[in-house]
Amino acid sequence: MAELGEPTETIQADICIVGAGGTGTAAAIQAADMGLKAVVIERLGGYGGSFIGTEGMTGLETKYTSGENCPVFAGAYNPTAPYGVKNALNTCLNYHHWIPSHKLHEAYFGQMKEIIDWLEGHGIVFADSIAIGAGPKIWHVYDKGNDASPGGHFMQCFGAEAERLGTEARFNTFGRQLIMEDGKVVGLLAEDEKGNVIKVEAPVVSIGTGGYANNHEFLYGVSETKNVNIQALGMECRDGDDVKMAKAAGAAMAEGLGTVMWCGPVTLGAVTATWTTDAYSAGVQPTLWLNQNGERFCKEDLWIDDFAGAGIAVRNQDRTFALFTETDTKRWEAQGPDGQVFSFGTSGTPLAKAREDLMNAEGCHVGDGYYTTCGGIKVNEKTQILDEEGQVIPDLYAGGSDAGGLYGDSYDVKFAPGSQAGWAVNSGCLAVKDAKEYPRQVAYSAGQRLP
Repeated sequence: MAELGEPTETIQADICIVGAGGTGTAAAIQAADMGLKAVVIERLGGYGGSFIGTEGMTGLETKYTSGENCPVFAGAYNPTAPYGVKNALNTCLNYHHWIPSHKLHEAYFGQMKEIIDWLEGHGIVFADSIAIGAGPKIWHVYDKGNDASPGGHFMQCFGAEAERLGTEARFNTFGRQLIMEDGKVVGLLAEDEKGNVIKVEAPVVSIGTGGYANNHEFLYGVSETKNVNIQALGMECRDGDDVKMAKAAGAAMAEGLGTVMWCGPVTLGAVTATWTTDAYSAGVQPTLWLNQNGERFCKEDLWIDDFAGAGIAVRNQDRTFALFTETDTKRWEAQGPDGQVFSFGTSGTPLAKAREDLMNAEGCHVGDGYYTTCGGIKVNEKTQILDEEGQVIPDLYAGGSDAGGLYGDSYDVKFAPGSQAGWAVNSGCLAVKDAKEYPRQVAYSAGQRLP
């Protein structure tokens, strides 16, 4: 990055939030609830970020998953007990081989009920609590109103709430450099689309910009993928700059830095940024998947219950091919898909557009698709960023896809569907709650210390 010029503007705030997706918007609204002045720096033109691609989030012991509605899950650590916080905690940590911090999981899972209620208090509507495949019914899917996308509708409502509460947001503006003094953060240098440098003086900075999914060089460098074709699904702005910005300020990277939410075959040329197309849905059906040697490498219906597991199976091949026939396509039109997925979900759905897309694609050659990265900056249970010695960098936080430490080698969709979306919101709130706890000089509050 070129050296920044002198700031043309200085803003004072109690907290500077980098990113206006689920994590950043949650942090901004939480800050407003606590009477803190937040400034949001966002590279896109409005609220949303990669969170618009989500459909629901994990919720445990909420009003939707309590009492008679509390699931009992055969795949749980304790399959005869209700699938509440304790059971889900042990189940997920076992799935991740106890690589993540149990304290981080406890902090996250333990406030899920509170966060679901908090979201509803800020205008978010949940349509239902459902399962993915044979998993537990804890996926709290959002109402999508009259919009096509549940996540898009969520962020439209959430962003409007942040505006209503008086959040100052600078859109089309990039976070460039953390300002450090005596080992602690005191603000951020940002740059708008015209090249103007903005200095934000704030005693707290929280980073939540969506990870590094679109930076293939970064991803190949830190993940285990062997597949020569990988395909990010979702927003195109996730390049890892803010993860690197934190590292330049002394942040350590969490174990599992290359953890990725792999999701299985994506037909090359047929899908660019979304997973709601019929061409994508056809490619992940349990037909026949072959690798570069013409070998079948996994049980294809794995995708239905555990898309992350199927994605890892594809990740470990050099090249992948998904084979299906016109007979399959006609069956899907008449009877619906073999595995229910997104828009491609009901009998009687014509697949003319899918055929057109697939004809324009590279035959049955697929890349390994992934929704997001989910391993990054090392944080503790309060989402405070840690340095290489495991010490807290004062007043610097990370959440959502920028933070690591929540997963082992893969995403836990079978045991906590929507855990990454839930983590985005929960981590944004955890950061602000912790920042409020400690007395410090607050720039915006005219030198008054926080109560």
